Amino acid sequence: MEESAVALVDLTHENYTSVVVLCVSPEQEKFVGTVAEAIADAHFHGTYEMRAIALRRSGAYVGFVMFEMLDHDKTLILHRILVDCHHQGKGYGRDALHELIALAKQQCAQSIRLTTSAENAKALRMYHSAGFRFAQREDQKLDGKMMVV
Repeated sequence: MEESAVALVDLTHENYTSVVVLCVSPEQEKFVGTVAEAIADAHFHGTYEMRAIALRRSGAYVGFVMFEMLDHDKTLILHRILVDCHHQGKGYGRDALHELIALAKQQCAQSIRLTTSAENAKALRMYHSAGFRFAQREDQKLDGKMMVV
């Protein structure tokens, strides 16, 4: 029986070279940075603790997520999610979101938040199919991005 979901795997010295080469299609590059940029952000950003996580399915690395858990308001903030262009359209992004939801529940999170471009139709469909809803407040200046909860 074939595995149905992706696994969240800690990024390590042993697997990062397999993950850093993952990329999106050229038309999506304007919406998400490279995995290398995300890893640098996760490692060197001094104001919050981000986790860089690989997505693995059937032994192959198929994507990447970066998030942080805010203890003060019990919120998981999803900073980046990337499914490699060779693995898109197979439900791996949605599967990763479901794994993140399960992780957030284990951490007693009350919500998951992220922002995405209002022009990123593929991402918007994926978030909606995973149960996320759009919730932008008037006091938020997101420069063409939408908050999704």
